Formats: sequence, structure tokens, C-alpha cells
Amino acid sequence: MSLLENLVLDVDPPFVGEEHRLLRKSVREFVEKTVRPRAREIDVGNEYPRDLLPVLAGQGLLGMGVPEEYGGSGLDSLSKAIVLEELARASGSVALIAAIQGGLAVAPILLAGTEEQKRRYLPRLAGGELVGAFALTEPCCGSDAAGLEMRAEKSGDGYVLNGRKLYITQGVQADVLITFARTGGREERHRGITAFIVEDDGCIEATPLETMGFRGTGTAELRYEDCHVPPEGVLGREGEGFGIAMQALDDARIGAAAIGLGLARAALEEAYQWSLSRMAFDRPIHEFQAVRFQIVDMAVKIQSMKTLAYTAARLRDLGDPRYVWMASAAKLHASITANEIAAAAVRILGGLGYVKESTAERVYRDAKLLEIGEGTNEIQRWIMGKMLYGELSI
Repeated sequence: MSLLENLVLDVDPPFVGEEHRLLRKSVREFVEKTVRPRAREIDVGNEYPRDLLPVLAGQGLLGMGVPEEYGGSGLDSLSKAIVLEELARASGSVALIAAIQGGLAVAPILLAGTEEQKRRYLPRLAGGELVGAFALTEPCCGSDAAGLEMRAEKSGDGYVLNGRKLYITQGVQADVLITFARTGGREERHRGITAFIVEDDGCIEATPLETMGFRGTGTAELRYEDCHVPPEGVLGREGEGFGIAMQALDDARIGAAAIGLGLARAALEEAYQWSLSRMAFDRPIHEFQAVRFQIVDMAVKIQSMKTLAYTAARLRDLGDPRYVWMASAAKLHASITANEIAAAAVRILGGLGYVKESTAERVYRDAKLLEIGEGTNEIQRWIMGKMLYGELSI
């Protein structure tokens, strides 16, 4: 164990138990053997690693948020955060796939689904038989999710969906899409949105998007053309979709913070090892104060990221509604800090940090999404401000 690990990376808040540390150890061993060797290939080739889904599922890492009775591993929020952190240390893309497949693609079904819907979809999503997606964002509406335009018109005893969705992770590969569409008028805003489970039978045209980071995750623009959804495809009641989406995103922000933590750890570890081995002016560069101070600052920031992310997860596990605030705080802090740490790592690595062979270069690109996905940093501040001044209850 290095001094970096002993003093910083493996120091956990006191509520982290032995079972969580054992989980970290087993996941880390799996990730080093199976995920890390694929990380660069996934990133450079921008190829979705479909073959990894059953492998991840076999380790219980794909259906983390799915209860055991529905074929998942039923992990608590803290365990999920630890898993996502470890996955992101090796590959942000694989971590994001696991976060969507075992999070946003299943959370709405767990929150509002019927028993029949849960038994139809959850085991196959947790096992990797189906690929899932969470389709909320549209070309017109990102942060203003209540303004979405996709229409769901009644047709017989079901609905027909038409419209576009944008920046949808796993959109290219998705078999099942949790889709939010307008069943009421535009003036109804969030009260006119309903959630649907849409099985793609060829009515959805997916256009892959070339993203800066988190490559190989099947991000796409989607065009729905006369997609028929039977009555059993409606999630919850008509008009409840916006609330379902917001609850799912509250949990997803803990996962985003954990992924940011894993990315930052990877960048720091590479920079730290480089500072030990890289020689300049007849001595290792860590002996220069400019480098050493940056490493220390990065280490302290990672400890603060872990405290916020793990505390949000712990509050969620305790059923404490204050986790909603803490999830936004953790996601906000992680997105800012992961970007700062990635930039510092690139500076310390110099030319090496600018080429594809370095971890820091990939982390630098991946980390930018954390400022946007699951609600931008400005949205997090807006949510937290409304809670702080009593304008939004939790």
C-alpha cells in the first residue's frame, strides 16, 4: 500500500463498515482484471461494450439498484457508490453504463411500476438481456425539463408517442426506454407529463452522437415516430411523470458524485506516481514545491469529495430526506473538483497528459459531463437554494 492510499485514498468515513470494505476489495480485483484492460479500447474506438454486460451482471454490478427478488443484487446506496467509484477509476464509460442500467433505467419502474412491470423488465435489465435508457432531455429542453414537447396522444386503449429526445445514454442500443412525454397541454408544465415504458419495435430512429468524453456509451439523438404504447406501458398515473423523473434523478446524483470521485482518484494516482518517477534537474519532480503543493491539494479535494458522496448515500440508506440536499451538494462538488483535479494532473504530467495513452487525458474529457448530466451545476445550486429558503420541501 502506497502512502497515498494509506493516508488519503483508503481512508473512509467512520460509518463505512467492514462489509463495504470487503465489497470494495472484491470489485477492485474484478475491475483490474476485466474492465481496466478494455478502458482505452472503449474510449478510442467509441464502441459500446455489449459483451461486458453479462460479465458485469454475473458480478452483480449491473442490477445494483434492483432488489434480489427481481434478479438484482439489491445493494444499498453506499455500496452502489463504492462500486461506481471503483468502476470509474478504470473506465468512466463502464461506470456510466452501470449507473444507467442499474439506476435511471430501473428507478422509475421501482418507484411507480406495477408488479407486472417489475417482473417483466427488472430481471432482464439486471441481467443484461435488455439495455435500458432514461429518455427525458429534448432539443428544446434540458434544464427546463417541465417544458418538454414530445407528445403522447391517446389511441384506442393506449398511447402513440411522437417527438425527439437528445443526449440519451445507451440510446443507440436501448431495447427499453423510460420515456417522458406530454399528455396534457404546454400550459400545464410538469403536471402534463406522463412516464412510459417504451419497447423499441423499430419506431425509434437513433442517431449516434460523437461525444467528448464517456465515449462508447451509445449516446444518441432519438426520433420517435408513431410509437404505440399499450396501457401496461404507462408508469404510474397520467400526469405523474415529472415527479417520477425528479425522484430518479435525486438518486442518480449520488452515482454521478461517486463516478466523479473515481475519475479524480484515477487522475491523482497517475500524477502521484509520475511525480515519484519523473526526473527533472537531477531530482524527482515531487521535490519541487509547485508539484508537491498541487498533489496535496488534489488529495484534500478527493477526501472532501468522498465525504460528501458517501454521506449522501448513507443518508439515503437511513431514509433521511435530507439526502436530497446532500446528493445535489455531492454532485455539485464532485463535478467542480473532478475537473480541477483532472486539469492539475494534466499539468503535472506535461506532454504525457496531452496524449491518449494517459489516464489523465481521458479523465479530463470525461469529467466535463459531470457539470451537465443529472442536472447542471446551476440547477443544483437552484435546487439547493430553494430548499435552503423553504421554497422547496424535501
